[in-house]
Amino acid sequence: MVITNHSIDFPISHSVRKRSVDIIIILYEQGIEEITSLKYFLNSPIVHGVYIRDNSSHPHEVSAALPNCGLIHYRWMGGNVGLPKAYNNAVAECNAPFICIMDDDTVVPDDFLEEAATYFIDEPAIYLPLVRTQRELISPHLQFDYRIQAITDGDFSDSAHVSGINSGMVLSRDVFATVRYDESLFLDEVDHQLMAQIHERDIPIIVMEDIVLHQSFSYDSNNMQADIHRFRIWKQDTRTYYAIFGKDGKRAAKIRIRMRRRNLIRKYKSLHFLFI
Repeated sequence: MVITNHSIDFPISHSVRKRSVDIIIILYEQGIEEITSLKYFLNSPIVHGVYIRDNSSHPHEVSAALPNCGLIHYRWMGGNVGLPKAYNNAVAECNAPFICIMDDDTVVPDDFLEEAATYFIDEPAIYLPLVRTQRELISPHLQFDYRIQAITDGDFSDSAHVSGINSGMVLSRDVFATVRYDESLFLDEVDHQLMAQIHERDIPIIVMEDIVLHQSFSYDSNNMQADIHRFRIWKQDTRTYYAIFGKDGKRAAKIRIRMRRRNLIRKYKSLHFLFI
């Protein structure tokens, strides 16, 4: 079920606690102060806590100079344990009625959560903002098993297939009573697999059409060693996720891996990727 309009208006007397939000952010090889929208979250009256899980090679310090730094619940994971393990670790500690998953580089409006709270309903649900890059809308999108299709006409009515990326997604905490981030994955396809679980359980998906977040991506690298490392992770996650869909999925995974390998060989003019 997909809902795109405001379903409920909360009166002023409604308890702030009943619509409070915990934020989950995963760090990797960067400082806490580098999180793009951290100060907004620390100053929002709706935020109950900011749960930072750090997959970096070494821990980082929480600066006492940050406003309301007491809201930060920081934990170093002892190295890179992957996104799902870090997410599940943070979810287990959250206790606000709603949880917002954020990428460290997503730019949010100054009233993001306050506007999001006007969509909250009294049953477990998923709330998706619009997420744009400089070129296109990347979330919500349509998901047909392992195939992803962009939405270009602003029509989010395909309730059986609408999906979205992690960053900016808000979930009722009760959703995690029946779904969990899949720890057989490491980095890629994590959000797609979660949304597949959401659809299987017929949990309502609410598109917050008037909330727009901006996302930057740094997939383009000119560092061959970094791309080798990234390709290994992507290849394994692609195989694991696509295998869920049987022979067709496995065949599609092989095609995707072959195409990406070919592009990397052309990019670096090196046959090294043939052996990964």
